[in-house]
Amino acid sequence: MRLSPNDSTARQRRNRRVALAIVAALVLTTAAPALLYIFS
Repeated sequence: MRLSPNDSTARQRRNRRVALAIVAALVLTTAAPALLYIFS
């Protein structure tokens, strides 16, 4: 029951944006303490 190819591409683009946001959050949460430790 696919609606349209445009719908699937839009969903993939949204999923990619969500994945990038999750990766960016993980990188920030892991890099922030390391940077604070280095510059302290």
